[in-house]
Amino acid sequence: MSMYVTVWIFSRSCNRLKLEQFLFTELQVMQRFFYGSVWGIIFYLVLSVGAACAIEKKSKVTWMTLQPGLEFATAMPAITAHDETVENLPASATDYGFVFLRIDPAQFEFTLHMASEVGAAYSLTEWAQNYGLVAGINASMYLQDNTTSIGYLRNAHHVNNPRVAGKLGAFLVASPKAGEKGENDASLALVDILERSSIAFEERLQQYDIVVQNYRLVSKEGRVLWPEGGVAHSIAVIAKDTQGKILFILCRMPLTPVIFAANLQHFALSLTTVMYVEGGAQAGLFLQKEGLPTTWMGRVSILNAPGNSSAPLPNILGVRKKK
Repeated sequence: MSMYVTVWIFSRSCNRLKLEQFLFTELQVMQRFFYGSVWGIIFYLVLSVGAACAIEKKSKVTWMTLQPGLEFATAMPAITAHDETVENLPASATDYGFVFLRIDPAQFEFTLHMASEVGAAYSLTEWAQNYGLVAGINASMYLQDNTTSIGYLRNAHHVNNPRVAGKLGAFLVASPKAGEKGENDASLALVDILERSSIAFEERLQQYDIVVQNYRLVSKEGRVLWPEGGVAHSIAVIAKDTQGKILFILCRMPLTPVIFAANLQHFALSLTTVMYVEGGAQAGLFLQKEGLPTTWMGRVSILNAPGNSSAPLPNILGVRKKK
């Protein structure tokens, strides 16, 4: 049985969620079975180390530097909603993978654009063109009035939604407020993703002009916080990595949020907190690449047409090169 377990663990190392669940159960059994046995304890440690190596195996992402501080990459999901490998999917499915943007806040300014502030909603491409954005992504999901964010949303003195929603555990903050001397607090990150569980998070929110509240998909410790199951759909998220860079991520291939998160953890991205911002055909990502604007929109399923890139979005987060 021990050989079977070891082979099974390494052969299934790409599916981290199932591996963790399986490993937890198997190690509990082995710990009880081998309790008090020196050879059993040694075997247990070897198995644990081997499994940990399998879990931590990451797929490299190949980045393209578009300009200093802005990197672009694409990749196909390693795990799909049907637990199939990419090779088993139709060839056309390779057009619907992950799009990654990695942004250095030291070189780019993050901006928030809201229909409630300017009086009209625009498509993602129109928001970008109207405000000179290099990149843009959904800021948050919104209520049935097609304007109000589901969570707290503020841009300086304009408040789209004043309510801090109890179930939404992530806050993107940007543009630290100037102090009494007109200077920004050097101790504050230029852009950050705070968690509701953080110490004095409410005080931190007041130190920034831009605050966007959303669901946490993955905690800073790497825990996937979304329930398993549900309908597979395209997903857009904003994440922070261990170097303090901010990532805009869209996966057009429909996945459940848990499988989406498993894929993020499969790639060598060094992410901390991941914030879910939109799903389905309205999830989108804009990039001004090599002088040509490109907008990717989500899909409802693999067989459906992409979302409408001309559809108006009420709230988007943008990026501009600092002057």
